[in-house]
Amino acid sequence: MSDKKIIAVAGATGAQGGGLVRAIQADTNGPFRASDHAQPGLGRCAGAGGARGRSGAGRSG
Repeated sequence: MSDKKIIAVAGATGAQGGGLVRAIQADTNGPFRASDHAQPGLGRCAGAGGARGRSGAGRSG
């Protein structure tokens, strides 16, 4: 089990939210992991995590 704290990012399909999720995911040794959340109906690939094959909307990754 990971000791990393979860940061929930609302609006993960946007430039700022998506950039934040990508930055958190890129910092593999950092103290945080991201849970990206996108507006319903946009689909998994619309989210920052889904586009990278990581976490999807509403899932922590």
